[in-house]
Amino acid sequence: APCASEVVAAGLQGGWKICVVCQPPRSPDCNVLDLCFFNAIQAMQYKKPTNQIDSLIGSVGGTFRLINSTTLDACFLTLQKVMESIIVHEGGNNFSLPRVRKSSYPKGALPLTLSVSKMTVDKGYAALTQQILNQ
Repeated sequence: APCASEVVAAGLQGGWKICVVCQPPRSPDCNVLDLCFFNAIQAMQYKKPTNQIDSLIGSVGGTFRLINSTTLDACFLTLQKVMESIIVHEGGNNFSLPRVRKSSYPKGALPLTLSVSKMTVDKGYAALTQQILNQ
């Protein structure tokens, strides 16, 4: 875990007790790039064969510019569903990636946010409260 004295001091300011720890292996991934955006770029980039590093870099850059905003919007919807699953599993990672069923929305009409059930909110609140009480 990072232990730089200035980081520790900053975490204790204002009565807070913030501790910085390294992310454990197989912890829930909340990085939208890893969840789907890199996969979308890679799938398109593989259609352009490359055999040198410069052409690979150019191909990836060109592919990035071709990805449309709907793809990125869909990635953020997936991220929201993953975050909901993390709450339901009380911070665990023992779940499959959830399906968003983006195709059920009209073309170009993906929502910005997804709603969650009251049960999910209550379960997350209870788990967080228990975590605080156990400290």
